[in-house]
Amino acid sequence: MKLCKFCKVPDSPVWKTMRTVSALCCLLAATLFMCGGSVTAKQVHFGKCALNLHLRNLREHFNEMDSFIPQGDSSIALLDGDALNDIKPAESCCFLRQVMVFYLRSVFGHYTSKHPIVRRRCSSLANSFSSIEKPLTECHRRMMCHCGEETRLKMKELQSTYDKLDARAAAEKAIGEIQILLSWMEKPHDY
Repeated sequence: MKLCKFCKVPDSPVWKTMRTVSALCCLLAATLFMCGGSVTAKQVHFGKCALNLHLRNLREHFNEMDSFIPQGDSSIALLDGDALNDIKPAESCCFLRQVMVFYLRSVFGHYTSKHPIVRRRCSSLANSFSSIEKPLTECHRRMMCHCGEETRLKMKELQSTYDKLDARAAAEKAIGEIQILLSWMEKPHDY
């Protein structure tokens, strides 16, 4: 059997295929490494809880579906950017955890769209929110998430406003306001 002059392994079609696949995997890994941002998580602190988040991916998923989402009544806001910015860093972990649970239980399950891209991206966002909620729940279990009156009141107001709307309109409104939540998540919340 003839040996390959470079790597001293048998020079057979199987080995050639394996070397080709290996080279392609290395090329893919190098490409992903050079692209960086979309595959690298950023460590973000919410109070005492540190999370590794793919914020760029979340933003890209939302942006890809944003133009297909009906904007609804602009006089009603579920998430107010100014109100979110008033949340104390110590309560940011608790608030984010409760918002993730709210979206997972109340919003994603009730939102439907005829656009395939929106359905796919919504599913990706729901999976991402679930992945974010799990470590937040662990931080809460370890008493690292302080849940104060401010968070309780903001969540009560969010749920109350959501419940006053028609189920479909409420889900569309909440999906459309994910950008407000993402902007808040991108800001520092450590203390």
